[in-house]
Amino acid sequence: MYQIGNLSFSFPNQKEVLKNISLEIKNGEFLVICGVSGCGKTTLLKHLKPSLTPAGQKSGNIIFDDLIKEDIKIGYVAQNPENQIVMNKVWHEIAFGLENQNTPLKQMKQRVGEIVNYFNLQDIINANCQDLSGGQKQLVNLASVLVLNPEVILLDEASAQLDPINRQEFIKMVKQINDDFGITIVFVEHQLDGLVELADRLLIMEDGKVVILDETKKAIEKMNKENLFLESLPDYIKVSNLIDQSCFSIKEARKAMQDYHNINIKEYEDIEFVPLLKITGLTCGYQQLVLKQLDLNIYQNEILTIVGANGSGKTTFIKCLAGLIDYQGKIEYQTHLPRIAYLPQDPTTLFIGDTVEKDLLAVEDNVVNVVTMMQNMQIVHLKDCHPYDLSGGEKQLVALAKILLTKPELLLLDEPTKGIDASAKEKLAALIVGLSKHMTIVCVSHDLEFAAKISDRVAMIFNGQMESVDTMRNFFSNNLFYTTTINKIMRNINKDVVIYEDLK
Repeated sequence: MYQIGNLSFSFPNQKEVLKNISLEIKNGEFLVICGVSGCGKTTLLKHLKPSLTPAGQKSGNIIFDDLIKEDIKIGYVAQNPENQIVMNKVWHEIAFGLENQNTPLKQMKQRVGEIVNYFNLQDIINANCQDLSGGQKQLVNLASVLVLNPEVILLDEASAQLDPINRQEFIKMVKQINDDFGITIVFVEHQLDGLVELADRLLIMEDGKVVILDETKKAIEKMNKENLFLESLPDYIKVSNLIDQSCFSIKEARKAMQDYHNINIKEYEDIEFVPLLKITGLTCGYQQLVLKQLDLNIYQNEILTIVGANGSGKTTFIKCLAGLIDYQGKIEYQTHLPRIAYLPQDPTTLFIGDTVEKDLLAVEDNVVNVVTMMQNMQIVHLKDCHPYDLSGGEKQLVALAKILLTKPELLLLDEPTKGIDASAKEKLAALIVGLSKHMTIVCVSHDLEFAAKISDRVAMIFNGQMESVDTMRNFFSNNLFYTTTINKIMRNINKDVVIYEDLK
């Protein structure tokens, strides 16, 4: 499908992002590309679709198969479900590409009808796109690509903003498309959970180079042998190292771990939390209510993580705390109004400078403090880069550094792990836990493994209410579906096992 030879690329006035990449992408395969933030994954992916190829200095060549000589034969699904939707109604969004191709009306209706039934979208076909959940929007985006009968579908972290249930359904649909139609899939992703076992091959990138490219199981064996990017592997693969037996799914891991009893659950001291704020009857919504008489207490120096499905009201809740939207009900602070900092889902909304360093100096004029923050966040090497030129993960870290310079007492984080690799996620978790000694942290996240590692308490928003508010371990051990991978593997042995570290 693609023959790539010695491809190198750099953005204007920047160092090389891609370095002598040579590989073949085979017709009909399911290829997953992963690697640390900023390693060049997205840049490589965009070179596979001519209309998305970025401007810059390029050498080497990409030979496209005759099947994909036309750009329309290469579909693309981006990370943010909002960014690709251009029409008001679902049916019109799906038909939009066909309209642009001047497809005859009768054929257009037939194709749209086929796609709607294939994706089981009958219930929302006449819905407004803006009223859909994130998971529904991403399925509509995928349907809008498939209706054009592509030979290749490129996905750039397309499941990153979906809740665990919607993410699983989305990935299954991508795999079904690959199986049913032989469409080549190239999927860039940080979170390999539920994805890696579906891939034919795994490509690992580092610093603009391909360091591993092989069939999935062989690639994982190489990762273990060479100790490369092991933190990016799902927990059901990591347990292989505990029992010296290869596992490539939750089912295999559960069977292999049934006699494993080397469990070391860390005992947490009972801490008497001091109330920071009390929320009573919080009600909020636009055309319809999203939050309905929600009650919750938040305590000083705790890390509270809010989970729930796409569209359940998590971001609305955190925006109410930040004072960004109007609401009814009461948010009462027990002592004083704390300094509040808010990290939005889209970190680019915080950037105003033309370099990272200048952007940070906009909130803290003490150069020493800015340099110290960049060192702590490990972003010194980005100081002269334009914030918009950074990878998704790098943008998250720079934005977090910026709001931390305001010395907040209440830190609000909306999907802080979006777009960052597993290694950066581990460092971010340690950073957040350390920060809680000096501030209260409320985090919204779809990443259940991350929530389990950082949280004192976890709460789920459902039907506009805050349900199942409990300590981290009680929350996950009492859930059957909305729980961590390790808990799914170990719950029949010890349901209190929630994170991989409990098994060491």
